[in-house]
Amino acid sequence: MQVQAQGDKRPRLGAYFILTYAISWLAWGAMIIFQLPGGSVDPNLPAPPLGGLLLLALGAFAPSIVGVFMTWRTGGQAGLRDLWKRCTRFGLGRWPYLVIFLLPFLLSGARIAVQLLRGGSLSLPAPLAQPVLLVGFTVQIFLFGPLSEELGWRGFALDRLLARRGSLWASLILGAVHALWHLPLFFVPGTIQQLWGAPLLNWSLFALGTIGGAIIFTWLHETSGGSVWAAILYHMTSNYALSLVWMSFDGGAIDRLVIALTSLVLAAVLVGIGRLCPPRPRRAVERGRGAGSR
Repeated sequence: MQVQAQGDKRPRLGAYFILTYAISWLAWGAMIIFQLPGGSVDPNLPAPPLGGLLLLALGAFAPSIVGVFMTWRTGGQAGLRDLWKRCTRFGLGRWPYLVIFLLPFLLSGARIAVQLLRGGSLSLPAPLAQPVLLVGFTVQIFLFGPLSEELGWRGFALDRLLARRGSLWASLILGAVHALWHLPLFFVPGTIQQLWGAPLLNWSLFALGTIGGAIIFTWLHETSGGSVWAAILYHMTSNYALSLVWMSFDGGAIDRLVIALTSLVLAAVLVGIGRLCPPRPRRAVERGRGAGSR
């Protein structure tokens, strides 16, 4: 059965993107203008002031906050119940779980291999050197990114794009929107993106990797029957691995290029697998959520 929008409140994808960008970019823009430091995943760096942390969090959680709001506006209580079921659909099957845990490992291995081939060195990341930091690091990684974003990107937007476009085009569009949304973070003092330096170059490389990652997210979405939990968990394992390796070494733009190219290669492999072994048919309710979206 399909979740019907209340009254004449049709799902509007454009409204979701506009509201998300407005909240995030206003919050992060204020941090840039007033030079308020943002937080970093590295526990060796100083904590940001409360004002900066609140603005950073407001911008970070906008995708999920707006996603939940738009789900309610377009689907009412039934839409919220469906979103909750998809967020707690843990039975993904062996292949999605294999991808969720294996791909970040492969990506990290490629980064480490290139770093060593270039004659670089590695150090033990702080959360591994000081296990007492591991719990806080894990909670931070889970909140900022997986939980703060995926109820929107994959919980609301992706189904509506899939209803109008093929899987590849939906992935490319959402990946580009997702990458551009991150752009202000490359100018917010103290964020991991700003610490990379050369903001436009590193954002461009980051965008390539994000688009490759979007294809992987869509593969997981369709293979798991629209599970938002799959997106949350993959976002977490990816960020976890990326952050630990970054705390081990900073390979500069070359490292970001390795991330981008490896992500695209892994995405291409999954697309090829998807052609050979098509994902399970998605429920009508999920396709129905995107019907008529604009």
